[in-house]
Amino acid sequence: MDDKGLVFGSNFKRISGTVNASYNITDDFKISSNIIYAHSNLKQPFDNLYNLFQRTAGLAPTSRIYNNNPDGSLSDEYQPGTYLGFGNPLYYRDKFPKSNLEQRLTASIQGDYTFLNNFRLTLRGSHFTINNSNEAFNKAYLSSGVLNTNRVSSASHARTQRNQLTALLNYNARIDKHNISALLGSEYFNEKVFNLSAATRYSPTDLIYTMNVGSEAQGVPSSSHTEYAIASMFGQLNYDYDYKYLLGLTFRYDGTSRLANNKYDFFPGISTGWNIHNENFFKVSEVRNVISTLKPRVSYGVNGNIDILSNFGVFGIYGLTGVYDSQTGYVNTHLPIVDLKWERSTTLNFGLDMGFFDNRINFMADYFIRDVQDKLANLTLPLWTGFSSILTNNGTLQNRGLEIELNADIISYKDFRWNLGTTFFTVKNYAKKLPSNGVEKNRQGGTEIYDPKTGETKYVGGLQEGERVGTDLITAYEFDGVYQTQADLDEHADRTVAFAWNKKKRFLGDTRWKDQNGDGVIDYKDRIVIGRTTPSFVGGVTTNLTYKNFDLFVKGDYAVGHYIVNGRRVKGIAQTQGNQNGPLEIRDSWTPENPTSNIPRFDLVDRQKNHLAAGWDQGDLANGNSRYIEKGDFFALREVTLGYNLSGDKVNNAFQNVRLYFTAANLAYFTGYSGALPESGGNDLGSYPLPKEFTFGLNITF
Repeated sequence: MDDKGLVFGSNFKRISGTVNASYNITDDFKISSNIIYAHSNLKQPFDNLYNLFQRTAGLAPTSRIYNNNPDGSLSDEYQPGTYLGFGNPLYYRDKFPKSNLEQRLTASIQGDYTFLNNFRLTLRGSHFTINNSNEAFNKAYLSSGVLNTNRVSSASHARTQRNQLTALLNYNARIDKHNISALLGSEYFNEKVFNLSAATRYSPTDLIYTMNVGSEAQGVPSSSHTEYAIASMFGQLNYDYDYKYLLGLTFRYDGTSRLANNKYDFFPGISTGWNIHNENFFKVSEVRNVISTLKPRVSYGVNGNIDILSNFGVFGIYGLTGVYDSQTGYVNTHLPIVDLKWERSTTLNFGLDMGFFDNRINFMADYFIRDVQDKLANLTLPLWTGFSSILTNNGTLQNRGLEIELNADIISYKDFRWNLGTTFFTVKNYAKKLPSNGVEKNRQGGTEIYDPKTGETKYVGGLQEGERVGTDLITAYEFDGVYQTQADLDEHADRTVAFAWNKKKRFLGDTRWKDQNGDGVIDYKDRIVIGRTTPSFVGGVTTNLTYKNFDLFVKGDYAVGHYIVNGRRVKGIAQTQGNQNGPLEIRDSWTPENPTSNIPRFDLVDRQKNHLAAGWDQGDLANGNSRYIEKGDFFALREVTLGYNLSGDKVNNAFQNVRLYFTAANLAYFTGYSGALPESGGNDLGSYPLPKEFTFGLNITF
C-alpha cells in the first residue's frame, strides 16, 4: 500500500505478507501454523494536528504566502506568517522532518487431535509483536519574527509483546433428537510494553537530524516497562431438542494481575430459544403461509471489565516531580486501592427472529437491560486529602437499548434481484445506584441551573441516582436575539451580565441573553439544557441490485439527536486572537449600517462575550452560547459499488471467474451541521476530514 495523505507531503506506506500452512500428521492429528508480517512507514510533516486543522484552517484568505522583493514584487521565498501556531503552512511544511518505522509480527501454531469420534482437543500458541520507532527534528524556523535555533532532535521506541496459550476440548454429538455441543477451555494471556524516549538540542546545522549532533539534552531521557496478565477458564454447552427447544450455558472464571485482593471472578450466562416454526402445530397452520420463521429468545449473562485499570495502579502510583539540585523527586499521585473488584455487566436480553413469505423478509429485534455493577470510575475527594480523586467500584449504571434489523428480498427472479436492508439502534443509560455521599440523589458532578417549575435551582447532568446519566449533557446560555435599538437597551438598562467585560452596560449589537429566573442578572443559573453529545438513535441502510452479470451495492448510515459545538466557527467569530479568519456570517453581523441583523456584532477578542458567553474561546459544553450549538443529525453515503462478473465457461474455461468493479466511498454527508464532520458530538476543534475514495478492482479466480 502507498497512500498519499490529505495533507501535502504526508503518506502511509505498508508492505505485508501472510503464510498459512497445515499438515495432517495422521487422520486424527493436524498441525497448522500462521505467520503475518507488516512493515509500514507513516509520514506526517507538520508539528501537530491542532495547529494544522484548527489554526491553519482559520488563516485569512488575504494572508501573504510569499515575501516581497526590494522592488515590491513577490519573491519565491515563503512568508512565515504570524508565528508557528498560526503561520503559513507552506513555510513550515519542511521544518519538522520526521521518520517512522513500524514492524508487526503475528505468529501462531495449532494442533488439533480428534478422538473417540465426538471429541477434539486443540492446543494453540500465538505471539504478537509491535516495534514502533520514531525520529523527529526541528530545523531552525522563524516564529513571531524571531529565528528559533533550538534544533531539537528526538527519538522514541515502543515495543509491545503479547503471548497467548489456549487449550480447548470440544464435544459434539447427536443422540436421537438431542443435539449437544460442549466446549471446555483454558487460556493464558500476557502483554509486555517497553517505551524509550530521549532528545537533544542546539544542533549546529539543519542538515543532520540525529541526536548525537546536539550539544545538550532536551529534558530527561525516559524509559519504562509495564505488563499485565489474564488467566482464564471457560466453558460452553449448547443443547437443542429436535431443533425446537434451545438451551445455552456459558461460564468464565477470569483472574488478572491488575487487581490485588480480588483478582478472580466468575461470569456465568444462560440463553434459551424456541423455534416455533419447527413445531407440528405451526407447520399445518394457515399462519405458515405468511410467517415462515418464528423464534423468541431470552438470555442472561455476566461479563467482566478491567480496561479502565492501569497495570499496577491498584498498588498506588508515584510520579516524578522534576529535577532539583541534580536530584529527582517522587511523590505519591494515586492512592493504593487493593480492594477493587472486577466491573461486572449483567445483561438481560429479549429477542425475536421472524421470517415472512418463505423468508424473503427477515426481521430481528433485541431489547436489552444491562446493569454495570461495581462500575470502575473516579470518585472526587476533598481538597484536604491532597488527592483529586480515587478510583472506586462506583455504584451501578444501567443501559436500556433496542436494536432492530430488517432485510427483504423485494424482487427475486433469475436475472433480476433486489435486496434492501436496514438497521436501527438506540440506548439510554441510567445511574441505578451510587455510593452514599450525603448529597441529594448521591449526586456526582452536574451543572446547577434554574428550575422554572420550582423557582429554585437544580442540578442537571453528572451522575444522579435514579436519573439518566448526564455526562454527555450540554448546557448553555440561551441566545435571545440582539440589541438592535436604543429602546432595546433601555428595556434592560438595569441588567447585569456576570461574564461580560462591562457587566453593567449593554451596547448596540450586544447579545440579548434569556433571563431564565427574571432576577435581572445573567449568571450560571440562567443556563438551559440544549441536548446531548450522543445520538438518540443510529442506523444504516443497504441495498443490493443484481441484473444478469451486473450488480450495484449501496450503503449508508445515519445518526439523529446529537449536538456539536463548532469550535472553529466560535473562535473565528469571537476573534480571541484577533487575526483568525471567521465564518461567512460575519458579513451579516450587526453594524450601524445593518441595524436589523440578529447576529451579534463582530469585535476584536469579543470583550462583551456576545459570542463566547462564559465559555472557552472555541466553544463550551457547559457555559457556551446556544447560538453556536448545532444539531449533528446526518445521513452518510458510505459506499457505492458497481460490479460485473464473467464466468469462465463463457471463454472456454480460461479462468473460473473474473470480477471487475468500481467503488466510491464516503461520497457525501446530508446534514445541517456547518463543520466538516457531523459524526461525533461534543466540541469540534478541527480534525482530518473524511476523504472520498475511488477504487477500480479486478479479481481473477483460476
